[in-house]
Amino acid sequence: YYLFNAINGRFDKYYGDVGYLYTRLRSPDSEIRRSAIASLTPKRLFSVSQRLLERLEKGDSKEKLWAIWGLGYRAEYALLSTSMRQEAAGRILPHVEKGPEKKRAMAAVALARLKSYSWLEHAVDELEKPGPHPYFAVALGLLRDHRPRALKGLTSLLLDSNETRAMAAAWALGQMKVRDAADPLRDKLFE
Repeated sequence: YYLFNAINGRFDKYYGDVGYLYTRLRSPDSEIRRSAIASLTPKRLFSVSQRLLERLEKGDSKEKLWAIWGLGYRAEYALLSTSMRQEAAGRILPHVEKGPEKKRAMAAVALARLKSYSWLEHAVDELEKPGPHPYFAVALGLLRDHRPRALKGLTSLLLDSNETRAMAAAWALGQMKVRDAADPLRDKLFE
């Protein structure tokens, strides 16, 4: 009797923690699936990462966006193994290259959180386009990439009339902690 209760108690705890969320991932309603992805992301179980990768492959466009965010979150908080990081980076990389701007920018941040450097040139290219998404600057700041071309793109974004983009560039330049990044920040501060 005690053994049964001990085993059953563990199952009840598992189902209470994540089992019902896994069930919600199979819901026909996409809003329910997205809320399940958001709720599963911080859970400290290996199987959650597998489920996020599945949603990245099989979900609708908003589910893919949430799965990308979730994988980046799990990488930043050390909830992904090394092999899972590599697999996630490989599956997220195509999303940086095509699709809506917000999805590409979110994928860039996720890859930065995964400490993947394979997409950096693409992010710098995005900064050189007119009106880039601020997440591209945030991604460069997360990696602290201070190549001359990245610094030039962030410096020009710092002078942007859009306050959100300028703040993202300022944050990214502050993360780099090199003199070449500090000079434009000082100039902007005292103008």
